[in-house]
Amino acid sequence: MTKRLLTPLILVSLLVAAVVSTPASASQVDDGRDEPVVLGTLTGTVAATYLTSDANASDVDPNRICTDEIDLDAQIGQVLMPGVDWERLGELADLVSRGRIGGWVVLGTPDSTLAGELAALRQLAPIEPLVAVDEEGGRVQRLRNVLSRLPSAAQMAATLTPDELSEALTAHSRDMAALGFDANLAPVLDVGGGPGIGDRAFGDEVPVVVEYGLAAMHGVEAGGLIAVVKHFPGHGSASADSHEELPLAPTLAELEARDLEPFRQAIAQGARAVMVAHLDVPGLSDGLPTSLSNAAVEGLLRNQMGFDGLIMTDSLDMDAVTDRWTTPEAVELAILAGNDIALLGNADEVDAIHLRLLDAVAAGRIDADRLADSVARILVAKGLFACAL
Repeated sequence: MTKRLLTPLILVSLLVAAVVSTPASASQVDDGRDEPVVLGTLTGTVAATYLTSDANASDVDPNRICTDEIDLDAQIGQVLMPGVDWERLGELADLVSRGRIGGWVVLGTPDSTLAGELAALRQLAPIEPLVAVDEEGGRVQRLRNVLSRLPSAAQMAATLTPDELSEALTAHSRDMAALGFDANLAPVLDVGGGPGIGDRAFGDEVPVVVEYGLAAMHGVEAGGLIAVVKHFPGHGSASADSHEELPLAPTLAELEARDLEPFRQAIAQGARAVMVAHLDVPGLSDGLPTSLSNAAVEGLLRNQMGFDGLIMTDSLDMDAVTDRWTTPEAVELAILAGNDIALLGNADEVDAIHLRLLDAVAAGRIDADRLADSVARILVAKGLFACAL
């Protein structure tokens, strides 16, 4: 596959073009670049399936159809996203060039050489990567040596109006995008500062978290990044830090009355990505981390709450997960739960995870269509069109 950069604005026109084109043809679209982008078409088999469908063209997602045409190796790569210390970014070159990962999360506190490092890696990727970072503010601000300092969420809520917060984060996000980032793993929508959260939360009251959390989300998005709201279904009242153990969260009924509200509002206002925490929620996950629970991810977030965007796990190297499962096992469970992206603590086991997922699909433990659905959502989030890959 060759890399093709496409904007979401041409997706509607491509739907018609993809259906009526013959398999041997290709169309060109001038997207303002020096070279026209060559748009791939549906192959004969897929086109025949599409054209004989009873569904109207407007009811069919062409991105999902063409995702089936991407080979399984590449699909598996898209769902894996390791964290890597910025000083070791170069070590990702082999994995990136082989399409073994769909993006990465920058760790550590980078210096001014970061933009060049990210640009060099991006050029190696057969499909545009998703490059993310934790840039919440306060004690969780990876880019503090490169960009202006951000106060913590609690400080922002105490000193800024929601509009001022949104404007500040729009400007900050533009600077992040200029460095080469596509997503910010923020804002935190947890209600309350329980273990592991503290001043990362905007406050202890639902209205405050909703008002400031959504202002932050819109500010990040206005600056050109994907805002990844977290930590679903709500870490603010959990019993422990999930880095250290599996925390016990309030019951599902209690979460429904309090912690889920910021996420409901975020979804209603167009959230594009949600991070799922590692929590034991009585009445929901019942002993499993929510990140690995189909009832929590597919059942609650996707089906009951109607979220159709990108879902990713919190990092799977936390003790809440590693105390019971190896990383390859956890990734398989995460995909089965309904996550689109598995966040990894590092890249050390990417090849082993890849083999595990290949076997899971071959053995029928993971449905191939289920995997393709996730890949389609990932490509949409990246602004790519599967039919052109």
